[in-house]
Amino acid sequence: MFPHFSAATIAIAAAAAVPATVRFVVRRRDRAHPDERIAAAPDDAVVLSFRRWQSVLTRVTGILVAAVSALMDTVAMTRPGETGMLIAGLTLTVIGVPMIGLASGIARFRVTLRDDRIDVVPMAGRPRSVPLRDIARITPAGSRYGGLSVYDVRRKRLFSVTTITLGFPHLVPFLQWNAPLAWEEFARKHERNFPVILGPAAPRPQER
Repeated sequence: MFPHFSAATIAIAAAAAVPATVRFVVRRRDRAHPDERIAAAPDDAVVLSFRRWQSVLTRVTGILVAAVSALMDTVAMTRPGETGMLIAGLTLTVIGVPMIGLASGIARFRVTLRDDRIDVVPMAGRPRSVPLRDIARITPAGSRYGGLSVYDVRRKRLFSVTTITLGFPHLVPFLQWNAPLAWEEFARKHERNFPVILGPAAPRPQER
């Protein structure tokens, strides 16, 4: 029983330590290289995007999982009685292949904040441009890294980003200025949790 308890304890500790470590490393790098926080755009627009290492890590992990699953399936099919290994291999295939596709979506994702609209290139689906007046609702992203989800007047989610997304510090003042009613409602419900939801981008009291 003790080994199982130790494994569970390690898993719980890792689940808490990994996101905390990622946040620490990302914020330290941002302080050391502030110019890299904003992705380049052809004009003065701000582009929100995932960091390159997120797509690379997801793709590499997916490829490794898919490779292991293929090996397990091959071994299972050449040896009688290896039904358990075959099922495990198929399960890993179901996990690995979508991860490779997800990596492409992460690399594709872009949200461009402009003076009169938001241009959204989602991880999947057609790009769209949304007038600023259509921003109707803002909610916490529900991620372990904090962040925001933004919805239009039809309650359709436009995009969701976390605090480690490139350009995120510029999203907060952008929404405060261009979607004041939606921001006021969001602040009224979640102001106490701003440090958790918004991280370093949380506005100071005098700025709200």
